[in-house]
Amino acid sequence: MFETSFTVTADLYHTRFNNQFFPDYDSLAGAALIANYTGLSVSNGVQIELIAEISRRVQFRLAYNYLDVYRKPGNEKVTLPYNSKDKFLAVLSLHSREPQWQVDFNLHWYGVQRLPDNSNPIIDINLPGYSDPFSILGMQYTHSFKRIELFTGVENVFDFRQLQPIISWQNPFSEQFDTSYAWGPTRGREMYAGLRFNFND
Repeated sequence: MFETSFTVTADLYHTRFNNQFFPDYDSLAGAALIANYTGLSVSNGVQIELIAEISRRVQFRLAYNYLDVYRKPGNEKVTLPYNSKDKFLAVLSLHSREPQWQVDFNLHWYGVQRLPDNSNPIIDINLPGYSDPFSILGMQYTHSFKRIELFTGVENVFDFRQLQPIISWQNPFSEQFDTSYAWGPTRGREMYAGLRFNFND
């Protein structure tokens, strides 16, 4: 279409667990209960991906992922924490006519995640029940020679970080110390450079 080649794929997943292992952060304040769960537990997933070959030098990829993971103790549906139901990925690749240089951009978008039950009597601060959505952008430039590739790039261009992911971090031995509310990246913008050697003839 319009001299552009498109590829569209769709994957559907439905999984039922007979014996599931997942820490329980909701039942007991200040503790993670580790036990096997043999009740009804389901994971439903949908992934749709579009790849567009705009030209021999330009490729664009867009993907959407939906994930619904939950348990049903009795008739109540309990969504498992730390799973973003909605995720987007966008990738743009530009390269020269000959394999000399290439520029890649990749953008990840994460939707909200359920966090552990915040009705914790030990913690005396108001904690949200869901995380904030966030985006991570990365860029990389690669230049190819006969046997060597030089590359440089930036991760987390927007410098997004979750502020104070650990509750009561200044008192690690207190009852209020809690690491179960870490839902986002804790490392900010990072730059890197390197090289690769090709020993093949």
